[in-house]
Amino acid sequence: MNKAINKKNGIWEWHNVLDDPMELVHGVEDGLWKYYTNEGGGETILGRSTFLWGGSKLHVKAMKAFFDCVEEYSACNGLSFKDENVGQDWLIVREYNPGSKMSAHSDMYSYVKENGKDVVPSLTAILYLNEDYVGGEINFIHDDLVIKPKAGSMVIFPSNKQHEVLEILRGNRYMTQTYVYEKPFSHYDKHQI
Repeated sequence: MNKAINKKNGIWEWHNVLDDPMELVHGVEDGLWKYYTNEGGGETILGRSTFLWGGSKLHVKAMKAFFDCVEEYSACNGLSFKDENVGQDWLIVREYNPGSKMSAHSDMYSYVKENGKDVVPSLTAILYLNEDYVGGEINFIHDDLVIKPKAGSMVIFPSNKQHEVLEILRGNRYMTQTYVYEKPFSHYDKHQI
């Protein structure tokens, strides 16, 4: 894994966090991928998704990359996040097809609850699995920063950062992500998916 690059304003990037990132795509049986579309609210998402469930070989491999980068991010930013703060029960691998895009948003929604109340994540960690597509950059709109992800790269940033995904013009974009929470992930009640 290459050393972290402090891009700007709490946005960090790593390269080569996995030797074979597309293994997370090719290692999933075709029948486990589900097609989806979502058009509206400034988003157009066309593609497929699948889950990597906790304990599976591919899940363990992806989580190690997340753990390593979150640990380094925390050390470099004076934070105390550990592996147990990282959401890790499952990962969604997403395939975004041409025409997909996401308008400006922050990742302040919740997959977990505490005492019946939604808990928003502290950090977002995105693992990019390929780079053979045109468009699909992540644009941090208030930070004057656009990142064209490389295969095997990871980007970590505060979840309240406004960002958008520019339209994918050609090829498919593959990624997975997780969130980092203030308390250990096991502390929270999980939403059903």
